[in-house]
Amino acid sequence: MTLFSLFYWGGLLACCVTDLKSQVVPYMFSGALIGAGVVFALCQARYDDLILAVFPIVVVLISNQLGRRMISKEVLGGADGLISSAFVLVWGGQVALVSVYIGIVIAGLSVGLLLIWGRLDRRATIPLVPFLTLGHGLAFPIMKWQGWL
Repeated sequence: MTLFSLFYWGGLLACCVTDLKSQVVPYMFSGALIGAGVVFALCQARYDDLILAVFPIVVVLISNQLGRRMISKEVLGGADGLISSAFVLVWGGQVALVSVYIGIVIAGLSVGLLLIWGRLDRRATIPLVPFLTLGHGLAFPIMKWQGWL
């Protein structure tokens, strides 16, 4: 395991722990992941991923603007977009898309079950970063099993 991968997974773990405990991810961790991802993408000359990495941040900004207008509340945190961008920069667009998709499906199923069982209020704030990281970890075996990697 390289020093870069230790830094990358350690940063994701730190984001998960802080998001679960305080529901606020320090931008120092997510910013460091983005910085490492930019350096990694530039070293591998994947310039198209640099452009694609802007997309999750734009989605977060647009959804938050719509959320503020419709329900007077932010919908996604900035760290969710930054971590999704780190997925794109480090692993490429296909892995990032599968990772985010799996993470959102797991989050939706978990929250749905908690709502049905009455363990969660419908207006509760749910940290998304742990689900994104879980989806990121599950994306590799699933993609390898499907023959996409």
